[in-house]
Amino acid sequence: MSIKSSLLCCCILAMCQLGFAQSKFAEGAINYLVTIENSKDPNMALFNKANVTALFKGNLNKVKLDIMGGLISINTILDEQKKEGVLLMDMMAKQMAVKIDKSDFEEGAATSAPQISPSNETKTIAGYLCKKSTFKANNGEQVTLYTCDQIKPKNNSFLQKIVGNLNGFPLGMETKLPDGGTIKLIAQSIEKTSPEKHHFNMKIPAGYEVTTLEELQNKAGGNSKGLFGN
Repeated sequence: MSIKSSLLCCCILAMCQLGFAQSKFAEGAINYLVTIENSKDPNMALFNKANVTALFKGNLNKVKLDIMGGLISINTILDEQKKEGVLLMDMMAKQMAVKIDKSDFEEGAATSAPQISPSNETKTIAGYLCKKSTFKANNGEQVTLYTCDQIKPKNNSFLQKIVGNLNGFPLGMETKLPDGGTIKLIAQSIEKTSPEKHHFNMKIPAGYEVTTLEELQNKAGGNSKGLFGN
């Protein structure tokens, strides 16, 4: 499994500059659960029951992916105003960091938005009514989104590249895996308390190897097992 595939859900959330209109909360956190169903790929067991937390505070955003109960932790922190950020990966015996700069933001903004097909189906997630939509990913697989129009991002080119002209923020997402299994990302709870600023510290800790996404991909050999050293 490629690094880009394994971090798809995390990266989608990380590229969001969140702001909420009128009486909706402007700072807080959304807690998601990753589930893997009917996959024959043993590497996917690493990601089953993983937790994803998206935190937002003004122009600052953070997405934390905890795998295997936190034994593997991947944190993406972005400053939308300064167009900079950092990706920190703590994988037991390995600690790696990737710096994110203005060019990465520009590359994301240049990505074409998918052709999304909305439907009349609804689903309640974490107490919020969501509308179902679908689109086809670059790998050809169909992706299902559940977006909540009570949570409305503003001035967010990255999220618009994902949800197109849909109103609202995704609280649920699911898609097929290459082996026929399914990966789901579903919000479990939404917190309206403003996160402490220390959650958004972009200083790379001592002992972390600074690398690039391309180098991470090469080290993994396109395989999550190779990256985690199992």
